[in-house]
Parts: sequence; structure tokens; C-alpha cells
Amino acid sequence: MHATMLDTFPPITYLNDISKRVIEKVHELNNPRIIAGYTFDAGPNAHVFTLQRYVGRVVRALKSINGVERIFVCKVGEGPKYFNNRTNHLIDPETGGIR
Repeated sequence: MHATMLDTFPPITYLNDISKRVIEKVHELNNPRIIAGYTFDAGPNAHVFTLQRYVGRVVRALKSINGVERIFVCKVGEGPKYFNNRTNHLIDPETGGIR
């Protein structure tokens, strides 16, 4: 999406200078071997992916970037769950409405 937006006339960009520094830092981290990847939402917010063994190194690197405000470390969830108890459902099966 970001590349397509840059190819318009006039070019549009949601990435800011801090976004670009995150990209540069991930490229630095990936030398000599790849340990992290990145993507962006529809705005300037970076999402950096890595393996558990590299989390500390990646977090330290991102914290070194002036302007990075928050870092959230997330893990893969447990997967889907089936609730036998209807009170745990987010959508009411009777009305279809959100609880």
C-alpha cells in the first residue's frame, strides 16, 4: 500500500521520519542474518516481528530510536476456543447483538 501511494502523483505518504528510522534499524539488525521483519498499518505505526530468542535485542534496538513512544511485546495466542457457556460469547446467539 505504501509503495503504491508513493507512486501516485502527487505522492502520498503516511510514514514519518520515526517510521523510516524503524525500517533502518530493522535492516541494521538483519546484518549479517535476518532476525526481524516489519510491516506498517495504514499509518506510520510499525509492527516488528521476530522470534522469542531475539525479542530482547529487538526491543533494545527500537528503544534506542529517538521518538519511539511505546513498544508492545505480544505473543502468538492459544488459538480458537469453543465456549459451551453462552454467557462467554461476544455475540448473543439469540439476538445476534454484541454483548
